[in-house]
Parts: sequence; C-alpha cells; structure tokens
Amino acid sequence: MTSNGVETVIYARNPSPPPLTENEKESIGADHVGDTIFSKRFILSTLLKLYKHEQHVLYSNEETGNEQDDETREDTLNPVFENEICELWDSAANSDVAVFIHENQGKDIFIDAVEKTTSPRLTEICFGILGNLICVDAVKVFYSQDESFRSTLLGYLCITDSLSLVELTRLLNACFGSSETLPLWMSTVSNSSAMENIITILQNSLNVQLLQHIIQLVDIIFDTDSELMDKYANSTLFYAVRESYHVISNKNEELVPDLLYILQLVSTTETGVEQLAVDNSTFLLLNQCLHDQQNLFITEKPSLLFSLYSILGCLLYAKPVEVATLINENINILGYLVTTLHRLLSELVDNVDDDDDGPACDDDSHVPVPVYLEVFHDICHIYCTRRHNDGFENILSCIKSHESQIKDIFDHCNKEKIPSEWKKFIKNLSSLNKQHCILDFLIEKKY
Repeated sequence: MTSNGVETVIYARNPSPPPLTENEKESIGADHVGDTIFSKRFILSTLLKLYKHEQHVLYSNEETGNEQDDETREDTLNPVFENEICELWDSAANSDVAVFIHENQGKDIFIDAVEKTTSPRLTEICFGILGNLICVDAVKVFYSQDESFRSTLLGYLCITDSLSLVELTRLLNACFGSSETLPLWMSTVSNSSAMENIITILQNSLNVQLLQHIIQLVDIIFDTDSELMDKYANSTLFYAVRESYHVISNKNEELVPDLLYILQLVSTTETGVEQLAVDNSTFLLLNQCLHDQQNLFITEKPSLLFSLYSILGCLLYAKPVEVATLINENINILGYLVTTLHRLLSELVDNVDDDDDGPACDDDSHVPVPVYLEVFHDICHIYCTRRHNDGFENILSCIKSHESQIKDIFDHCNKEKIPSEWKKFIKNLSSLNKQHCILDFLIEKKY
C-alpha cells in the first residue's frame, strides 16, 4: 500500500529455465545438420513421406464420382505436405543440407517421385530441390556421372508445365555450365531427342525465365558441338528464334543479344550459312532487331549489333545480289552500319592519340571493327559490280548522305597504329572509289 492509498502490485518474473544438461545439449546438437539450424529429423521425415508416396499424405484429391476424370486429373498437393516439402526446398539451398539430402538417397527419391506424380507442383519442387543439390560441385559431378540420371532429366524436357521446366532447365544449365560435367551431358544430348524438345520450348514458351534458360542451353550446346549445331540449323530452329524474339523483346530486351548469338553461332559453319540463306526470314529478323535497337530498347547493345552485322556479312557472302537488294529496300541497315563504324573508329583513334607511346590497336581487343569494315566493303563491292544491272539507287544515296562520316573512316584507318588487317578494306574501298566514283573525295593510303 502506497502513501496515497493505491495498492502497488509487484509481479514476480518467471524463473529462468534450468541450464541444459550435457546429454540434452548433445541430443539437440545431434539433430542439427552440421552447424545449421536445420533438423535432420524433419528432413528425413519429409524424404520418407516422399519415398512412401502415400496418396492420403501427399495429396488432397477429391473423388468426382467419374472414374475417367479421376484417372486423368492432376494431383493436388496436401497443403500440410506442400509446406513441408517447400521448407525442404528452401533448406536445400544450404550446402550442408544439400550434402545431407544427397547422402540419404535424395536423388533417387526425387526422381521416383517425379515419375509417380501427376502434380505439376510436386514436379516443380522436386526439380527445384535437385537443382539446389547440384549447386554443390561434388554432388553435381557425382550425379552427372550417372548416365541414367542424365537421360531421365533430359527426357523430361518434353513436359509442358512451364514452372517445372524453369526448375529443370536451371538444373541443366548448372550441369552444362561446368567444364567438368559438360562433356558427359553433351554425350547424352547427342544421343537423345533433347534438342528437338529444347527447340520446341524456344518456339512456344511465353515464360521469359524459361526462355532465358533455354537460350543459355542452346548457346552452350552449339558453342560446344558444331556438328550437332549443323544438324539442327534449319527452318524449324530459325522460326523458333523469331517466335522467341517477339516474346523477349517486349518483356526482357537484355536477352536479345543472347538469342541472336544462336544465329551468329550457326553462321560460323558452311552448312549453317547455307541454311540461313534459304529464305529472307533471317534478314527480316536482323532488320527488326536493328529497328528495335534504335527505337525501342532502352540502351544500346553492342553485342547485339556485333551479332547482327556478323550474320549479315555471312548472308552477303552466300547470296550477294539477293541480300544487297534487301539492303537497298531496307537502307537503314546500311546507314546504321556506317554510323556505328564511324563512332567506333572515332573512339578508338581518340584513345590512341591520347597515348602516343601506347601499343598499336589489335584485332582481339576491338573485334567489331573489322566485322563492320568487311560488311561495308562487301556492300560497296556488290554495288559497284552490279549497279548497272540491279540499280541499288538507295545504296548509292545512303553512301552519299554519309559521305562525311565515310571520309572520317578513311582518315581514321590511315592512322599509323591502325592494324594492317583493317587497312586492307580501306585500300580496296579506295580502289573501288577511283574506278566507280562512288564518293566525291579520293584518299590515298598512307601506311
């Protein structure tokens, strides 16, 4: 009772729990995976449920009374089990947990579950967990050495659930992206229908993340095996690239250079160039890419332009008159080429002039320059040799309108430190100009 008559209540604090005994500490510690907070008991319990695959535990299906519908419907995960398996998925991102799951037959359990289930959600989760396990290098190597595992996973590229495919292709990219495991997976790809399924996904998917994974796979596979690339370098692949372009250019323009790199790889073999030149669809895609680069894409993409003009150069080689005619009808592709070449050489020469004692420019560090020079040279050569038969008035008009830039290009390439390989194009252009008077100026080669 206080002096003012109000009673003060003093609450006693709950006593602290007694300290854990050594046996209790050991018991708790024994249930943890390594130094993590994840419970071995929980992980093993979840794996066991998945292994037993009891319908009433994993799924919450309702009988429809229609035997045919019940046989064809997809399984719906039991919310309780879904929470548990998702928690396992999250925990598998920890390398210690991933190794623990691997050591307890995780691979076989997840593959078996995918084979048994008709639930897209469970399939997605199983692929997701396997993807986490494979992030551990030792596990990735061990699994990749299993030919049956490789064949089984590649076989699932035929499924249609996009979320499951996102996780499956994430897993595959981890395996194909390792120099140690890539040869094993390539051997299986070569002897399977995996590429057909990959191209089908490229053609039909609207899921940008899935397309990103698929584009990465195609780039790696084609970069690794030119014979396999030639086998699939056909109209089906090119159509798939165009369809994919329409999706990613609107949703994730950063993927466009990687997509176009597929066609650039194809253009590195004689068979690939022949297939690219079968019709005009490849040129029209290049023209669309250039239009979007100028008008829609937020930032310029140098690798896109490099691929674009590399492919254009191959098309000019395969079908010079036909492609020159297309350029004459879509002249912006030439104007942008001159502008890009002028900008690159101006920047290059400025850097060289700033460092008078520095080394000469080399081809390896400025790869785009000779590519652009060669394409410009070839267009001018075709124009000069065919202009009386095929016209090409727009090509001449474009060259005339960019005359000041072209003169700068000549001047820049006459710098002493410019590689001799680049200068040969300028020497040939000078000769063409003298013979056919394309430009109002003449410039002599100085070096």
